[in-house]
Formats: sequence, structure tokens, C-alpha cells
Amino acid sequence: MKALKVSLMLIMLIVVVACSSRYSVESDYDDSFDFSALSTYQWYAGNEYTQQTKTFLNNDILDKRIRENIDGALQARGYLSSDANDVDFLVNYSVTSEPRVDVDTYNTYSGFAPGWGYGRYGPGPFVYGGVGMGYQNTETRVTHYDQGSLVIDVIDPVSNKLVWRGTANGRLPKNMTPEEKSEAVKNVVNNVLSNFPPSK
Repeated sequence: MKALKVSLMLIMLIVVVACSSRYSVESDYDDSFDFSALSTYQWYAGNEYTQQTKTFLNNDILDKRIRENIDGALQARGYLSSDANDVDFLVNYSVTSEPRVDVDTYNTYSGFAPGWGYGRYGPGPFVYGGVGMGYQNTETRVTHYDQGSLVIDVIDPVSNKLVWRGTANGRLPKNMTPEEKSEAVKNVVNNVLSNFPPSK
């Protein structure tokens, strides 16, 4: 049951870009690195995941699905996966999630305004009156949710240094069908890699 729970949480994490309007995708890179010379790549073997990523994955099927989509996105850009020792770059990914709380405070208003009056057409006495009362209340709405991130890294195999990182951050969506989840894996990876290689 625990494995199923963390697997579902990972699926929720990687669909955030595709299915939630409350997300951001950003990237950063080493501007001294020559990205135009890149042609071949392979997966990074050392220190593959953070501990949290290991906890979230806990499922070879999900790992395979994410890797296949990253491979597909890179190969669609003309890069070739290779087992050779002299590839041009290495690729890796990680996922994280942390609980968040949004606190929204706003004013609400209510009022009571009875009135009375007496009058006569033409010259003569007339009386008008009214009473108005209003109340202001402050209400607070607290929303608990999980903030998730998918990070894709590109590493220089010579220096073993990070040269490009793409990140998707956002609130984790809920209540998705299996078909929506599968499509979202592809969409979120493509969104993260949309800025790779960077334009200088």
C-alpha cells in the first residue's frame, strides 16, 4: 500500500505542468559551455537520485516511463543515446515535494438599514427618518497542498559539472484518469526540455 501511495504521488507530481494552471517552468545554464557541439549522451550513473526521489519512485515502471520520455524528447531534438565512453553530455532527473499552506484573509460585510417616514403633499408638516447599521467581519481561508518539482539535469562528462538545469514547479493536481496521467508525463518532460539547448 505504501508503494502504491508514493507511486501515485509521483504521477501527480509529473502531471503538474500539463494539467495545472498554477505552475512555472524555468531553466538555467552555464553560458561558457558550448551546447552547439553536443551530439551524443547517456544517463548519469553516479549519485542518480536524492533520497526523496528514491522514496517517491519506489517503482521501476515510473522510472522507466520518465526515462523513456526524456529519451524521446532529446532524440526528437537530434541527440543520440550512446553507450560509448566519450559521449558529449550526461542526463539525470530528480523529483521533490513539500507541503505548503496558503492563508488568505479577506473582509466580508453585512448590514441592516430600516427606515420610516411621514409626509403630506403640499404645505404642511413632514417627517422622514432612517437607521443604518453595518458590520465588517474578517474571514480567513487556509489551504493545504503539496508543492512538487521535476528537475532535469545535463552534466558535462569531462568536468562532471552541471551545465544545464530545467525545472517544473507547481501545485500537485488530483483526480486524474490513467490516460491523463500518461499523457501528462510526456507533456511535462517536453515543457521542461523546451529550453534545451539554450538559445544564446
